[in-house]
Amino acid sequence: MGRRGRERSRTGRATLQIAGHRKRHSLLERENHVGGRMSTREVRAGGSLYRVDRGASWLSHNYAPMIKLLEDAGLTGRMLPCSDELGVLRDGRVHRLSLVRSSGLLRTGLLGWRAKLRAVNLLRDLAAARRRLRWEDLSRAAELDRENAGEYALRRLDRELLDYLVEPLCGSQFLASAEEVAAVGAFCIMWGTFGAASFTFDGGTGRLPEYLLDTPVMGSPGTRVELGAQVTEIRRVFLPG
Repeated sequence: MGRRGRERSRTGRATLQIAGHRKRHSLLERENHVGGRMSTREVRAGGSLYRVDRGASWLSHNYAPMIKLLEDAGLTGRMLPCSDELGVLRDGRVHRLSLVRSSGLLRTGLLGWRAKLRAVNLLRDLAAARRRLRWEDLSRAAELDRENAGEYALRRLDRELLDYLVEPLCGSQFLASAEEVAAVGAFCIMWGTFGAASFTFDGGTGRLPEYLLDTPVMGSPGTRVELGAQVTEIRRVFLPG
């Protein structure tokens, strides 16, 4: 847009505001609480209290759009460091696998040496696909979307890596089996978790929607929040100006 176009746009907004029209925001939520599946529940088991994050269960500093959102909303001070380990059960024992460094795959007792050698293929494929893996624009990864995560693991890795790495990641992040998750989706999860420290919020990731709701933009008179909303149609409307 040129300088004159921007000036006309600003003039149009000012005219609407003088006439009593203010910018309005509508937040439609299907659930009875803001955030939907991005919520945190407390569960007691064996005399201990656990927080279970639903939806966004693993946040890392690789998620640039999320970090930018927190910066714009002034919420970076709410971020808390948390464990970056994935607990995987094998033969009656829970193995802790750290994904911050690729060496974690080599040091873990979860995998045998043959599987660790095959994991080199995974690291190579992930590095080659890295530039295309962006949650905000998955169209860049269209060429990678040719098989599901299970098929990829059996073709490029082995059964052990499928059962004790790919399957647990798909199950914990997508709540689905590797056969139900596209290989590019598994790549995105690995890209998001490998090589970056994780963070959460006091009370769990479910607090983030609550924090965002308290920001000045969401708290302005022009913002409307509707819970239990049912959306049946989405239209793109172009306003004159």
